[in-house]
Amino acid sequence: MPNTFQQSIIDKLKSQIQNLPTQAKIRQIGEVKEIKDGAALISGLSEALMGEMVLFSKTNIYGLVLNLTKNDLGAIVLGEWEKIKQGDIVEATGKVLQVPVGEKLIGRIIDPIGNALDGRGEITTEATAK
Repeated sequence: MPNTFQQSIIDKLKSQIQNLPTQAKIRQIGEVKEIKDGAALISGLSEALMGEMVLFSKTNIYGLVLNLTKNDLGAIVLGEWEKIKQGDIVEATGKVLQVPVGEKLIGRIIDPIGNALDGRGEITTEATAK
C-alpha cells in the first residue's frame, strides 16, 4: 500500500500521462551537408519547396530554399551562418518566407525575417508580406 507521498507522485504521473498529446506530429528533417558564405547545401528534405523557409534547429536560425536538385537543396541563411555546422539538423517549416509589416516597424532594427535586433522588445504586427 503506497504512502501519501508515493500516492501523490502516482496521481501526478497519471495526470501527466492523461494530458499527453494523442496525435503524432510529423516533421520533415534533413542535414547540412555543406555550409559556406551564407549558403547551405542540405540533404534529406525531399518534399521542401522553392521559397520555403527551413529552420536550422540547433541555432534557431532560418534559411530560405532557393535551389532544388534531385538529391539536395540549397538555402540561403537568414542570420549568422557561421554558427551553423556540417551535420546540423534542418527542419522544413512548410511556410513561405513572410515578414511582418506595419507601423510598429517604423524606426526599428530587424533581421531578414522581422525579429527585433535593437533591444526594444518583440515586434507584434497584424499583417505579413510574402
